[in-house]
Amino acid sequence: MRKAFKGSTIQDQQVVSRTSILNPVMEMYQQCDKPPPLNILTPYRDDKKDGLKFYTDPSYFFNLWKEKMLQATENKRKEKRRQKVSGCVCVCLAV
Repeated sequence: MRKAFKGSTIQDQQVVSRTSILNPVMEMYQQCDKPPPLNILTPYRDDKKDGLKFYTDPSYFFNLWKEKMLQATENKRKEKRRQKVSGCVCVCLAV
């Protein structure tokens, strides 16, 4: 007897990293202007967040996506709860 086919899925992380950037792209990156020194304003912030993070944050788009996914999950949960409650009301009214 033969075993069933077993596929493997490999997930890559950090597909674009400093080690995988092509030389022409790295050269352009090195020619770019440095971000302004906003981190010197961090001690004056009430929330103690790094001032430079508001200008350049590599995790910004991931965090934005994560928040949208969490909100979508929460919305689905609330909708299911509303449907259950409205289902009970209909049953109670029919009796």
